[in-house]
Amino acid sequence: MSRNNKARWIMVAAFIVLAGYFVYPTVKYFTLSEAQTDTLMVRGDLPELKAKALKLGLDLQGGMYLQLEVDLIRLMENLAHHKDAKFEEISSSIADEMHVSEDFYDLVTTKFTESAVPLNRYFGEPRQTDAEIMDYIREQATDAINRSLEILRNRIDEFGLTEPSIMKRGQRRIIIELPGVDDPQRARALIGKTAQLEFTLVAEMDITNNIFTAINDYMKGMDPDSLAAAMAVTEEETGEETVSEQPGAEAETATTDDAGESPLTQLQQEELSPEADLTRATEEEPFLSYFVNFQGSYAVAEDNINQIKEILADPGVIKLIPPDLRFIWGRKTDPGQAGLRYFPLYLIKKEAALTGQYLKNAYADVDQGYSTGRAGQAVVSFELDKQGARTFGRVTGDNIDRRLAIVLDNRVFMAPNIRSKIPHGRGVIEGMESMESAKDLAIVLRAGALPAPVDIIEERTVGPSLGRDSIRSGSFAVLLGLVVVMLFMMVYYHLAGVIAVVALMLNMLFMAAVLAAFHATLTLPGIAGVILTIGMAVDANVLIFERIREERRFGKTVKAAIESGFDRAFTTILDANVTTLIATLVLYQFGTGPLKGFAITLMIGIVASMYTAIVVSHLIFDFLYGSRDKVEKISI
Repeated sequence: MSRNNKARWIMVAAFIVLAGYFVYPTVKYFTLSEAQTDTLMVRGDLPELKAKALKLGLDLQGGMYLQLEVDLIRLMENLAHHKDAKFEEISSSIADEMHVSEDFYDLVTTKFTESAVPLNRYFGEPRQTDAEIMDYIREQATDAINRSLEILRNRIDEFGLTEPSIMKRGQRRIIIELPGVDDPQRARALIGKTAQLEFTLVAEMDITNNIFTAINDYMKGMDPDSLAAAMAVTEEETGEETVSEQPGAEAETATTDDAGESPLTQLQQEELSPEADLTRATEEEPFLSYFVNFQGSYAVAEDNINQIKEILADPGVIKLIPPDLRFIWGRKTDPGQAGLRYFPLYLIKKEAALTGQYLKNAYADVDQGYSTGRAGQAVVSFELDKQGARTFGRVTGDNIDRRLAIVLDNRVFMAPNIRSKIPHGRGVIEGMESMESAKDLAIVLRAGALPAPVDIIEERTVGPSLGRDSIRSGSFAVLLGLVVVMLFMMVYYHLAGVIAVVALMLNMLFMAAVLAAFHATLTLPGIAGVILTIGMAVDANVLIFERIREERRFGKTVKAAIESGFDRAFTTILDANVTTLIATLVLYQFGTGPLKGFAITLMIGIVASMYTAIVVSHLIFDFLYGSRDKVEKISI
């Protein structure tokens, strides 16, 4: 044996040992019995073994597939420094044609041009051109999508999901694959939550009462302009819940002023009799009769939400609402004796006193009962950065005994009273349904608010049983392909066919090792790539064997025929595999998830097949026939 061949044998042996090292965890993990799995789990070794094993894709182990679309129209509205009726008209027309236009930015430019409205009326600086402003919008939109990708990735990582796939598609879509997820509803809620945290002052109770009364009078037929002119600003209002520092901080006792004979105090209290009828308005109180008094707030039965929304959208009602205030719904309350659920309706300031951008940390905790008397309930403790703490201290110090709404995703989570100044920027959010919901909220707040809402436009859930069926079917297809190819090669090419089978088995080993070493994910299309590789791997051997046969027919010796066969077949094999490799590279570059999985396995298979067919097969032929000069026959 020549020194050159010895080096090659050592290299092949090293590759086989290295491949075995990477493949072993996969074999061990997928052949564990239930008892062995439990033992490794108790010892804490199972996660490490799973991390080293070959990853399975969504279609093989089950899970969720989500296609999200970032609401660029909402982002554009947030970027506008002011909005009017014309802006709303243009924005609406853009929304109507979003589904037929692939390029959002071209559509925005076209709609503003058609309306003869320069973009600098609503965006940027007065002297900026439309092109400059569109560059700014494009930059902000791209940044929003990239931030959304990162925020979603952080949320999913903290949620504890393994091997997630998160990628951008087109200008505004994000693809998320969550293999192995066992709680789709929780994952969906966590991913789609915008989590825009705001601390906003609630309007004084007298102002709220006056507006509710004015709306009620308007519903009776009074002129809205006259009502708006007659509305007077009154004094402060009160409530029952409290905003406090984290347990351990001193807080003053809240005082509760009597609101007097206001519409709210005259409403029914939360505890309703089963005979109470809140499903329709009365002639005397066409608006107020929908409401009950729930813990110092106006609350509406769940069945009446749509009616109230229609009333609040009335142009006459809109005139009665001061421009610096807005109505916003709260979280639904527990049902009273009548079995109805109620949604509080708050009147709050339009401008937030503080936003979640100053949030430093948030975590799930248990209420110790220092400030609320609700010991043992799940809460979310939060901490603000230095600037946020200063602002929070100023806001709470200037508004003692006023209500501060904690707004999450445009819904009031709670609206407690400010008992005292909170100077250190630490507090709690109460009202969690469970510790799990508190943890999810803390994750969302900690990971950050999405810069724009995301809508789930496509969702698919693959069950574990379907994944097992895919694995079973894919494994059967691979084994069947292997057996048929091996039988054909051994029958048709005899001993040379056995050499091809050895090279093929090494090819499969090297493929699995590379996939496991680089933590690649095996998918159903990936299995298809493996099956295709089986055929391509023996194709190279077929070309070599036929060349050797041809050289033998020309009268060459066995040794010369082998050398000539490998040399003359090399160019053809190289050309065929390089062209296929180029096609797979293009497929990987421009394809999406399933196509990428197919391309990856095929690329690895092509490289491995060239090595095993040309190098390993040649070494075996040299070992069997190269050392004997007078060999007259070759089994091929």
